[in-house]
Amino acid sequence: MRTSIQLGLAVAAAFVSSIPAMAEDSLEEVVVTAQKRSERLQDVPIQVDVFTAQGISDSGIKDTSDFVSYVPNMTFDRADTYRNSFVVVRGLAQVTNADPPIAVVVDGVPQNDQKQFNMRLFDLDQIEVLKGPQGTLYGRDAIGGAVIINTKAPSDHLAAFGDVSYGNGSTFDGTAGISGPLGSDRVLFRLSADYLT
Repeated sequence: MRTSIQLGLAVAAAFVSSIPAMAEDSLEEVVVTAQKRSERLQDVPIQVDVFTAQGISDSGIKDTSDFVSYVPNMTFDRADTYRNSFVVVRGLAQVTNADPPIAVVVDGVPQNDQKQFNMRLFDLDQIEVLKGPQGTLYGRDAIGGAVIINTKAPSDHLAAFGDVSYGNGSTFDGTAGISGPLGSDRVLFRLSADYLT
């Protein structure tokens, strides 16, 4: 009896001492701009799927079809040719020669032709997928939702980055870039490039 009480106290003490360590392992706060202002993800009243820069890197997202495969109720419809590819959200698809039902916005600039959506993705800060009508914020082309792509902002110090990979069939993929101040600290730049064979 005495042994079981001591064992129980030892287990309880070990559990109580691990509680502060568990509290330190909290998730980072995700900030989205779905409603054209910075808000915490849990405060946004609409359905938003978010990919942060770390999530994009960890998931190996290199082009639009990669991240679309991670979003529920969203598919990437490749039509007759490589350039005729459309996003389908909740069953709403592009009709030939009509306005797209999903708005695509890159750094605040609407992409009026969804054919531009079939592209390589690199040097990204965040991707947000909004489902459902978004016409009040993103215009008439957002009856099915919106895809917001934000690239990384320039840094205030000189920094260079790069990534090179080689795969099957002599596939070579390289990404490189440089960022920093241009002369004074008032003008910043960021230049990046991607190459795939």
